[in-house]
Amino acid sequence: MDKRTLLAFGLIGIIIFLMPHYFEYINPPTDDPFEMETTQSEPSPAVPTPAQMLALPEESARPVRSISPETFEADSGNTEAMVNFTARTIEVETDKFVATLSTRGGLITGWRLKEHYDQRGGQLELLGQGAGGLTTQMSGLSLDNLEFVPSREALFLQGDDQAELTLTTQVNGKRVHKRILFQGNRYRAEVSLAAEGLTAQDWMSLGWDGSIADTEASAGADSYFGVATDLIVTLVGEEVEDWTADSINDEEVSMPSGRNVSWAAIRNAYFVAALMPRDEVIYDVSLSGADLGDGRIKYGMKIRSQYPGEPLSFGLMVGPLSYSVLTKQEIDLYGRNTLASLDELVQFGWAFFRPILRPMTILCIHTFSALHNVLPNYGFVIIVFSVLVKVFLFPLTRKSTESMARMQEIQPQMTALREKHANDQTKLNTEMMKLYKDKKVNPLGGCLPMFLQAPIMFSLFNLFRNAIELRQTGFVLWITDLSKPDVIAVSGFDVHILPLLMSAAMFVQQKMTMKDPKQAAMVYIMPVFMIWIFWDMSSGLVLYFTMYNLLSLFEQQALKYFKHDDETV
Repeated sequence: MDKRTLLAFGLIGIIIFLMPHYFEYINPPTDDPFEMETTQSEPSPAVPTPAQMLALPEESARPVRSISPETFEADSGNTEAMVNFTARTIEVETDKFVATLSTRGGLITGWRLKEHYDQRGGQLELLGQGAGGLTTQMSGLSLDNLEFVPSREALFLQGDDQAELTLTTQVNGKRVHKRILFQGNRYRAEVSLAAEGLTAQDWMSLGWDGSIADTEASAGADSYFGVATDLIVTLVGEEVEDWTADSINDEEVSMPSGRNVSWAAIRNAYFVAALMPRDEVIYDVSLSGADLGDGRIKYGMKIRSQYPGEPLSFGLMVGPLSYSVLTKQEIDLYGRNTLASLDELVQFGWAFFRPILRPMTILCIHTFSALHNVLPNYGFVIIVFSVLVKVFLFPLTRKSTESMARMQEIQPQMTALREKHANDQTKLNTEMMKLYKDKKVNPLGGCLPMFLQAPIMFSLFNLFRNAIELRQTGFVLWITDLSKPDVIAVSGFDVHILPLLMSAAMFVQQKMTMKDPKQAAMVYIMPVFMIWIFWDMSSGLVLYFTMYNLLSLFEQQALKYFKHDDETV
């Protein structure tokens, strides 16, 4: 492998290794992650700002009260019946999912995907144990134990068919309506929350309690490399933020209010549950996260606002983290453009590099999808994709190889200059520059192509690491799931073949190109290092880099052949 690619892989490895420490550095656990100092003077009470008019009352900071008969006012009717009842289940089936809702709290208690499967081959259930979607609060009072009366007992929708389910309850003489619009061929639903008789000081909230289910049978695994990372992601004020249980610090925290809330989502590597508020009012987002101590992490999120007198509208998307699916959430079920930007859930890389990595990643996704329209097997798609990338990068690779070859040719002269001017750095630099000019060598010629390729390499790393298209997709022989490490049992040990093949190709390439005896140790160190880095990564990702290394070896031999042929002529 040439030095340029070797350095690229080395940088990737170093960044991957340091990534968990980086996240711990930027999100240190504190008693109050949102503690802020206010230095602005208080505005005049005679002219309140819009944020003040819609700001949540102090009651929102108090502990949430659960419904009990004693909670109701005396004239609220049969309070015992509204709390102590046998809950019924409402089932909503579409082309994409089967959702179950309970009359207790009007909560979503199940969301089973029909096009994705669990580890036993059954339809995939996305709601974790004890999770509940569309939790409701009214001015600090939880309505999740109240009986909600449904407008219908079941729904069955296909294609573009739409239907609305209305869930109604009564608390302290006020009717509360939770309406959910479904469509047969969409993962998205539209939710509205309304109440009768509320004042301008009241507020309502909609939330999601509980994490996405452990869909990959790897309970609680929290890895920046693996496929089981669970976290909350928010897009507030045009800023995407990730929240883990450690950064939330086991306490409910509220994000600074007054900023535009695009969405809040609970996700794992492949699936997501997202709430997207629609109204032109100020929302407040609160998050919770706790390590349950048995390998499981429980998350919760609430989006709340002062009640404006009109129903609060939310988009709800529960489904796969597929770029093509996420981009479709820009249009709601009413045909309106929502500017949801839910595609920001795709891991485009760090914010600083995102303007470069985002378009590159999207281009790779479209190319990957186009190839799959021709090749049904994703393993062969990866192989062809790696060939296309190599062809695309060939001009840069050739330029880099030629530059490094010229540098090797003048190594004896450079060594002689260093010995001659060992005590005169200024003279050495002058003679070096003269040598580069006389021999027409650019000392940065081998590095510049590597930096130009880096965005492509990082984009591909993000693409293959969490591509839901590879989930439960087999290739050939022992590679039965491209989203997981390939495994062959040898004498009771699990051996991953692809990382070994990838590193073997790297070793051969380095052995053939390494000329400096001082760097000979790298021929052995780097392959071992890459085995350690890629050992537990998805076989789809390692297959790509294995093919890349093999193609680089072939490319190197081809360049040698054509160079020799040119010299013969």
